[in-house]
Amino acid sequence: MSQDTSAKPDSTAKPYPETESSSEQVGKIAEGVATYAVRATPKSRTPARTIVGLVADDEVWAFIKANNLLPSLETAIGLAQKAFPGLSGMTLSYEADPEIPQFASVAIKIQAAGKIDDLVEQNKNYVRSFIQSVPAKHHHQIDLLLVGVA
Repeated sequence: MSQDTSAKPDSTAKPYPETESSSEQVGKIAEGVATYAVRATPKSRTPARTIVGLVADDEVWAFIKANNLLPSLETAIGLAQKAFPGLSGMTLSYEADPEIPQFASVAIKIQAAGKIDDLVEQNKNYVRSFIQSVPAKHHHQIDLLLVGVA
């Protein structure tokens, strides 16, 4: 014996009450009842991350964290401050190598006062100290760039 399982409308279902609709209301789905005013909320500012007093933006900070560079970078900044007595400015930036992604680095950009010969000698002293103080695995990830001479 087979039973008829086809879907038949339930004759006992109660229809929704009919409402009168005008031609304006035909096709409308819903209409807002209340109005809401959207108020701009101030974004909470996270304090700038600093490394030895230098601001590290999100890109720099992400690179430092991904490569565990914080102790080495702190050391390099301290060495630069010692090596260049005429230091007048210092910033950090992320420098990506477009050809070899493994050679991206954090650049310590400095501005220093002095004669070129003196600055070259100070840079040699910095490099010597850097090689002795910073682990070799981080040497290619931290650069010192002299960007201004006063």
